[in-house]
Amino acid sequence: MAFHNFLILRTGAIGDVIHTLPFIKALANSLKYKKIVYAMSASLAPLMSYVSEIDEIVELDLHTGLKGLWEQAHALKEIDEFPRFSDLINLQPHWKTHFISGILRPKQVFTYNKKIHPEKHAWQNFALSYFKEDDHNFKEFSLPDNLPLIKLPLNIIIQRTQSVSFLGQTIAFILGVGKYRPHRAWPLKHWLQLLKLIESDQGLKPNIILIGGEDEQKLAAEFMMALPDSSKIKITNLVGKLDLIGTAAVLSKCILAIGADTGPTHLSAALGIYTIGLFGPTSASRHAPFKGIALRSSNQLLACAKDCNEKKCVRKVLNCMENLIPDQVWIATNSFLRLQNK
Repeated sequence: MAFHNFLILRTGAIGDVIHTLPFIKALANSLKYKKIVYAMSASLAPLMSYVSEIDEIVELDLHTGLKGLWEQAHALKEIDEFPRFSDLINLQPHWKTHFISGILRPKQVFTYNKKIHPEKHAWQNFALSYFKEDDHNFKEFSLPDNLPLIKLPLNIIIQRTQSVSFLGQTIAFILGVGKYRPHRAWPLKHWLQLLKLIESDQGLKPNIILIGGEDEQKLAAEFMMALPDSSKIKITNLVGKLDLIGTAAVLSKCILAIGADTGPTHLSAALGIYTIGLFGPTSASRHAPFKGIALRSSNQLLACAKDCNEKKCVRKVLNCMENLIPDQVWIATNSFLRLQNK
């Protein structure tokens, strides 16, 4: 059997890289590899170092000119154990990654094509850049059986969460989606209504932790200010206070995470946490949580009831995320929590 030295190219946001991880695990399980090197954005490298199937991480910056790309390509050549990489898997087709590939001259190049299998989950699309559909390494790989994909050491989790209370069942509310595609977000009024529904169930006594980045700090502050004085649920606002590893550590201790199509939502599922994903303008089937459930509006009267993938919504009222009502999310939340209490 020929053993391969793989180079994976994929930069971008955390969700983009997380969706490649089942493929990385399937690749490692195929017994065909000697080494997996993953070239990714520097901001993701510390967290992804806890993916055991990745043997080496190389920071890759595509926001540079030809000179910078040339230097990075030659740095990659220096870590190769063979005259050149056996297989380069380009999961981010772009002239810059093609330029790097041309300098490296791997024995084989496999390129991701997003449009070939639009009905499949993103991780399967990535995997089919390399595997054939009838390859048993692809066919027999299943989620959530192979979770978690990111395994934080216990001492890291303890260290990063020692100042946070996790008494009872803890739910993560991932309120926002960042600043670039705000129409993916679930409205604040819906989050507040979901909180009321949770609180109205006398049999449940969960704690709630708010998760998000600096872009969501204003949203989290508005959520906290809108809370009624009579609220009996303990809510901890950690929005904008955690780095990626800290976020992963906190999510690791939650029993449930709820969020729209954004990085921390996908991170929670990759950590093996049951996740309720809230979808509207993006494909629920393509980006569904690895573990959990994907919800979207059931109202077929919306003129735009499709995967628009636009950067903003042109509808002034009743967009698809507004139409995903709190009762739908509450039913899924309540069902899961009651199952845990049995």
